[in-house]
Amino acid sequence: MKQLKINTTKKEIWGGNSSSSSFEWDTYKSIKCTYLPPLRDAEHRLRNVRGSRLSRLITKIDPENTAKERLVDTVKQNNQELLKDELIVKAKTNIKSRLVEALGENLAQDISISFSDTRFERIIENLKLLFYPFLDVNTSIDNYRELSENSLGYNNLLYLATVLAELEDVSKQEISNEILLIEEPEAHLHPQLQTKLLEYIQKQAEIKGIQVIVTTHSPTIAASIDLDNMLVVNKNELNRSPVIVPLKNVGLKPKQQFFFTEMDGYY
Repeated sequence: MKQLKINTTKKEIWGGNSSSSSFEWDTYKSIKCTYLPPLRDAEHRLRNVRGSRLSRLITKIDPENTAKERLVDTVKQNNQELLKDELIVKAKTNIKSRLVEALGENLAQDISISFSDTRFERIIENLKLLFYPFLDVNTSIDNYRELSENSLGYNNLLYLATVLAELEDVSKQEISNEILLIEEPEAHLHPQLQTKLLEYIQKQAEIKGIQVIVTTHSPTIAASIDLDNMLVVNKNELNRSPVIVPLKNVGLKPKQQFFFTEMDGYY
């Protein structure tokens, strides 16, 4: 992908080693690719805004919209109860009175107060993801905290968990290949969490039949990966095009492989 100017890109797609190679669009359409860029501000990506990650997950969990009517009815009932509250009634009356006083009955508009928009899309987009630092099913919702109070590393894990929750078994979908691209998952994570995260991603890839490609600068993650699964990306000196070299194909002897695995963070 070539960047032309700010917020503008030109995309080039081809199959094989040459840009002149033919490309099968049926193959392209059979691949679903999910990309996770380096997470510098996971809290921002998890905010309750239009098209939020949480609303996308909820939509995917219920593709037939079987729960849509139920959620809408619940919010409508809550709004009706809210309007009966003495405090809300007084606030509504005061605002309306000032409008009538200022504009007169012919020009003034009526107003109401609502807890939430009753459109399904807006309901799920207004949902917030909160956290509690321990697993406790009996914890009151009042004890849960805003993501701004969480650590950057754990917010990254919450975001990644939300994305992984969207990934279903490929056999249940119309696509034949599912790829998850994760760039620098180690951001803000201490070594123990890096290792546990990588082990979980590898396990999920095997269970769900997903191809996972991870780029990293972390020696901890590199040391946790089997040498046969490691690739080094470099640039061709002549045309500066990317060159990918599997480490298993560079002719390392068993002793060299052991040394490389132990020292891969330092070469």
